[in-house]
Formats: sequence, C-alpha cells, structure tokens
Amino acid sequence: MSLPRLIVANVTGFLFQPRDKNSLQQSLIKAIAAKNKFPEMGQQARQEIEANHSWANRVQVLSAETERILKDREAVQY
Repeated sequence: MSLPRLIVANVTGFLFQPRDKNSLQQSLIKAIAAKNKFPEMGQQARQEIEANHSWANRVQVLSAETERILKDREAVQY
C-alpha cells in the first residue's frame, strides 16, 4: 500500500522533481504567479489534512483494519 500524496499539484501546493533545479525553478515561477491563490490553496490543504490525515481519521482507519484482521483470523481458526 502506498501513501497518498499530501500535496495535490497546483491545488494544495506545488511539486517539483527531486534534485532537478529546472523543475524547482518552474514550480517557483508557478507559485509566484499564483500567489493570490495561496489563501484558497491553504484552506484546501487544511481540509484535505483534517478529512484524511487527522488523528481521529487515523484511529478510525486503524480500528477498522484491526477489526477486519481479527474477523479474518477467526474465520481461519474455525
């Protein structure tokens, strides 16, 4: 299972390729051009984190997965 990206390109932030100066440069240019969208992007990022990556969400996911594992384990034992 891979972890979902925390940043959605040009929606909640700006991405660039690691160790690629040109990619970083292009992302910075995009960011500077879109600076008026920063408040909206920040709000969208916060909503994404609260909805999918909050402590309460993590506990809920962990609890559901634990229940599934225990049910599978019970089915195998009987």
